[in-house]
Amino acid sequence: MVLTDQIPLPFRVVLLISLISWFWCLVVVVCERRGIQVNKVFKFETTTAGYGRYVTLSGVSLLVFLLYSTFHNYDDDSLSPWDFIPLLLILWCVYYLVSTSKRLRTTAIRDIKGGINRDIRTNDIVFSDTLTSCSKILVDCAIYVCHLLNGVTCLPKSSGPKLDRRCGQNYLLDSIVGSLPNLIRISQCLTEWRVTNDTQHIGNFFKYCSNLPMVMINVLIQYNYNLNSIWVLFAVVNSCYTFYWDLVNDWALFKRQRRFLYPKKLYLVVVLYDLFGRFIWIAKFFKNDILFHTENGWFYLELIELFRRWLWILVKLEVDYITMEKDFGSGIPL
Repeated sequence: MVLTDQIPLPFRVVLLISLISWFWCLVVVVCERRGIQVNKVFKFETTTAGYGRYVTLSGVSLLVFLLYSTFHNYDDDSLSPWDFIPLLLILWCVYYLVSTSKRLRTTAIRDIKGGINRDIRTNDIVFSDTLTSCSKILVDCAIYVCHLLNGVTCLPKSSGPKLDRRCGQNYLLDSIVGSLPNLIRISQCLTEWRVTNDTQHIGNFFKYCSNLPMVMINVLIQYNYNLNSIWVLFAVVNSCYTFYWDLVNDWALFKRQRRFLYPKKLYLVVVLYDLFGRFIWIAKFFKNDILFHTENGWFYLELIELFRRWLWILVKLEVDYITMEKDFGSGIPL
């Protein structure tokens, strides 16, 4: 399936928003079946996964997409109302989610400002780290809006694909928008360090900073500077650093007498998939690579990262729950 023809860019954004919502429902279900009380970790008043609103979100999104597929004029290359309807749908999805959850609304406002509430730290970290996994989705949104502002369509037409990922490149649009979630986490790390004076937050600060040289070097590469080797060097450092941090700090997999609430095999799957996700950038140097050079591949990368983040959250919530219950002492070694 050619995604540019079957599911245009803005509708892929809507699809991924719906998928993230259902991933959250699945997190709640899996955690609670393993005895992890999500409401205690997040300090929620209720444990309900809230299926109803996600059904509504997905149903409305599907209806709009079906209407688009039926009535969109593929022979008209100019802008039409159908170019703007997906934008309204994206805005409605975001509004619907935050308007039906006070916690999500207050968390989003606080985290986007770079703040963090240490009383519900896990809540804020899960949200902002999930946002880093959505950086490609944010870039998709920015490129879509860029087309609208330039008065051109990115929807498929009979004459061929109209999507141009170079839109806004002269203004570093993709680099700036894609870096925003990382900058939020950098601000949060500094805030926590100032409050606690705990040097672990400085380590976390440098973890997120390790991504910035890659962004800056990539900009220079776009302007035909031959810096691929230097980019690879920083990519290796970033991938190793983040992978180590996941295992040792976020998941505490090597903590003595750590208790494990999931089946042992799951941890092996999580670790291997995390390693795969952290180093997937290697594929861009393969001959005939499709992940980094096609629309299908870009969508697969987004799905791979969202699933990696889902697994990360499952183990992160387990660790924070056990820590909260002070139950590390009665565990089984990995």
